[in-house]
Amino acid sequence: MYINVHSHIQESGKNNLVIKNVFVQSDEAIDGYFSMGLHPWHISHDTSSIYRLKLELGNPKLLALGEIGLDKNVSISIDKQLDVLKLQLSYSENYKLPVILHIVKAYSEILELRKGKRYTQAWIVHGFVKKIELANQLIDKGFFISFGTALFNDNSSSINTFKKIDLTKVFLETDDNKDFSIDDLYKRAAEIRRISIEYLSAQIEDNFKKVFTRYNG
Repeated sequence: MYINVHSHIQESGKNNLVIKNVFVQSDEAIDGYFSMGLHPWHISHDTSSIYRLKLELGNPKLLALGEIGLDKNVSISIDKQLDVLKLQLSYSENYKLPVILHIVKAYSEILELRKGKRYTQAWIVHGFVKKIELANQLIDKGFFISFGTALFNDNSSSINTFKKIDLTKVFLETDDNKDFSIDDLYKRAAEIRRISIEYLSAQIEDNFKKVFTRYNG
């Protein structure tokens, strides 16, 4: 089974499982396993849309909160973003749901949040394209790292990171990319590590079962 932990497009199929991202303020119909959260791009002074998330928290098909996080490239203040993030992290703790994180220029703030024992659920950094040193710093704090289609870019630093990273802390995702399937990504990832797709698939499936505890498939 090929597991796609974060996609805006793809649906689950015979040989794969997709966690489809649903924006909390959308009216998109939900069919299958999904993640939901108030993305930092969509935060405004009116956060009433987050109440849709509260209504879905008990849904057995909701496997993660996300994508949520911090983004210093948007005009919303980082303090406002932190308030909204902390609220959603409290839902994660109360409902024992992992978190899929969107982080732009805010890794120090996210690492600071993770200090101590306040947050215990798994946090997954999605679409990781940074160097191995940061990846290992995150892993040391209990994070998981999700790699996307940047692995097809020979100039991406994520390739060198993926070559070296602890596979027990790894997931794969297609995000909003229409050009590559999760099958393509597993093949590419196995080539980079020079391992079989079967070995890679078994390891990621094991990671998935440890983190996404609501899944009962």
